[in-house]
Amino acid sequence: RVGGAAEYGVATLSPGGEVIDSGAPVLPTLPNNLTGASHSLSSPFAGRPNTLVASFVSTNTVPPGGTLALDVPPGFGLAPLARLNVHLSVGGAPLTWVDSRFEPFASRAAIDLPSGLPAGARVNLTVA
Repeated sequence: RVGGAAEYGVATLSPGGEVIDSGAPVLPTLPNNLTGASHSLSSPFAGRPNTLVASFVSTNTVPPGGTLALDVPPGFGLAPLARLNVHLSVGGAPLTWVDSRFEPFASRAAIDLPSGLPAGARVNLTVA
């Protein structure tokens, strides 16, 4: 999100995506821009399988148990059998998470980050 401070709703979801509990935030959260962002597609042609490679540096800390989500714009869909691989480089050997909540033709894929994500971490995403 780009912009000023905002209050974000918080929801606890079941594995099926149903809202179990929700609440209003206590403090406004100030979002920051991603830095060092880049992306590329393997093909410029519509209707063909494609691979997206994106990279950015996190500005904020993501707490343990947080989520990294990839939202695609309207008109795009994550095709069946696609896999979202997240390679996280934090001054050591890269760690890899494979998304377990992927839904074919969805507009979002999410990865749980059990250890969180420190501010300033280089994140490399490959969607193929």
